[in-house]
Amino acid sequence: MKQKKINNFFDSEGYYNFGSIFDKKKCKNLREEIKKLRKLNKNIFYKSENEFKKKGRYTKYSPGAEDFNILLTNREKLNLDFIENSFAFKKAVESIMGKNFSIMKKSVIRSVPNNYLPKWLKIKLIDIGRPNLNPWIRDQFQDIQYFLNVDFHQDMTRGIKFCTFYIYLDDVGNINSCLKVLGGSYKHGAQPYPHHLRKSLYHKDIWYYDSNREVIKVKEYAVTGKAGTMFCFHGLNLHGSYYNFSRDPRISLRYLIKPDPKNLNIFNKTFKNIKNNIVIKDQSLSRLDRKPDGSFIPTGMSIR
Repeated sequence: MKQKKINNFFDSEGYYNFGSIFDKKKCKNLREEIKKLRKLNKNIFYKSENEFKKKGRYTKYSPGAEDFNILLTNREKLNLDFIENSFAFKKAVESIMGKNFSIMKKSVIRSVPNNYLPKWLKIKLIDIGRPNLNPWIRDQFQDIQYFLNVDFHQDMTRGIKFCTFYIYLDDVGNINSCLKVLGGSYKHGAQPYPHHLRKSLYHKDIWYYDSNREVIKVKEYAVTGKAGTMFCFHGLNLHGSYYNFSRDPRISLRYLIKPDPKNLNIFNKTFKNIKNNIVIKDQSLSRLDRKPDGSFIPTGMSIR
C-alpha cells in the first residue's frame, strides 16, 4: 500500500478500505466458532415486553473492554493471533494511526436478520433509528453486540480520539447489512444524533449534511467485500448499516484503536480539518432519540 495515497484519501474522506488482507478460511472458521458459542435463535430474546420490564434494562448491556466479552473469555477457541499478530494488520493500522497505536476495545458484531426477532420486539422497534438489540437479549448472551440496523451516527462524541477498524468474517454484499460511511462527514465535528441529513434527489449516493447552518456535500460509500476484508473510518465519520436481508447474520470484528499520541500520523492530522468541537460536552444532548431512562424514542431513520 502506498502511504501517500492512504494519507491523501483518509485526510479527505476519513476512511480507507484495505481490501481482503486476512486468510479467508481462518476468518470463516472463526465465524463458525462464534456461531457455536453463541447460537442465534428467538430464545436469546425476552419473550415479552413484560418479561423485559421485570428482568431487562437500558444500561450496561454491551460487551466490555475488559470483561464480559466473548473475545476475552474464550481466547483459546477464538484465537485472534492470525489477525492481531499478522504483518498485514500491523502495517495497515500503523499506516493510519502510527507505530505505537493501542487497541482500546474489540468486540464481535452480529447483524441480525429481522426474522429472528420475536413479534413483540419487531413492533416495538418500528421507526427506531439505532436499535441496538442488546437491551432485549438475555444477560448471558450480551457478551457480543447485536444490531438490527444502524442509522448514520458517530462513535466518537466523548472526546477520546480513536478510529474504528472493521473486519468482515463473511463475504458481505449489499443485502448483508454492509457498512455504509459518508466520506468526509467527520469535518463537521461531534454532532447530536439524529443528524441533519438530506439525500440528493438526482444522485443516490450524495447527501447534504447540515451543521450550524453550514452544509457540506458528502458521498455514501458501501463497504462490500470477501471474508478477511478490513475497513477503517474516523471516529467522527457518519456511518451505519441497513437491514440484513439474507438468512444469515453478518458476523464481524470491530476494533476501536487509539493513535500514537506523539506521532504526527494521518489520523492526528485530520483534526486540522474539523471546524466544530470534537466532543459533545453535555452527553445528555448527544442522543436526542433516547429518554432519560435510556429507552428509545422513534425518530425514523435516514439510511436505506
